Amino acid sequence: MKTCVNFIIIFLFSTCLAFSVLDERNKHLEADQINKWENIILYAKVKSQSEKLIELLPGLRTMGFWVDVEGHRTGTDILFRQIQQEVLSIPGHARYLVEEMERKRAALTPGQYRSNYDLNRVVIFETLKRLPSAETVQVLGGYLGDERDSPPPRYPGQDYIDEPATCHLATTALFKLGLRDVPMGGNNRPIDQTLKDYRLWWEEIKSGRKAFSFKGQDVEYRFKPDGTWDTFPISNPPDDGVKPTTPKSAMQNASEQPQAVQPDNTRNWWPWLSILSVLLAVGVWQCVVRRKSIR
Repeated sequence: MKTCVNFIIIFLFSTCLAFSVLDERNKHLEADQINKWENIILYAKVKSQSEKLIELLPGLRTMGFWVDVEGHRTGTDILFRQIQQEVLSIPGHARYLVEEMERKRAALTPGQYRSNYDLNRVVIFETLKRLPSAETVQVLGGYLGDERDSPPPRYPGQDYIDEPATCHLATTALFKLGLRDVPMGGNNRPIDQTLKDYRLWWEEIKSGRKAFSFKGQDVEYRFKPDGTWDTFPISNPPDDGVKPTTPKSAMQNASEQPQAVQPDNTRNWWPWLSILSVLLAVGVWQCVVRRKSIR
């Protein structure tokens, strides 16, 4: 019994150590990305708008990922907002993404998109959800009726979920775009009902009968019949923007300054998991053998 208890203590300690190493590796990766995209955005400022857009869109996705990670660095928020504002300032930022998607799709045979990585519709809509603009709303609204790429019926025993239809990707992106007063969404509602609600909402928006605005902004937008839009100030906008990260001491902020970090293959966490699995198996085997010898 004592051997089993000792083994469990050692196993728990080893597990904590492995996850500590993994967390440290993630911090290094995040610092690497901050360092990389700070340099890219610096040099992108002197390039043409089209070149800047092509260079910064991957950074919007990358830094957006790190912003969603709990416990990320203060500098990650700042850099993400910088990239986001640079991209939003370029006319055609949303149309460029969907034009690229449609160009790639047109080169495929029917149904081939599901095995074609380059098309990657999910990446396109994951990027669009981070671009709160009237242009993005217009583009996503136009895709709410797109059922060309609906997944096939699930077969018995299928253990994975197919990539959703484009119209459902557009619904999810609109829900996460930061709009005020949009229909409910998320995993707790039937996707067909959510899509229906968003289509009704979009008809009101597209026709100009209803204005829309984004959380944290003090303006609202209203579409015109020709597809352009007017912008109006909001007299008393709600305080519903993203709150800045809690300020830290100068020493803490200094410790978060991204440094160029060399790849460290010794921090790969798969060997740790393998070692822990072996230790667990050996420990269980020893406990069983010991109990049999006692009997």
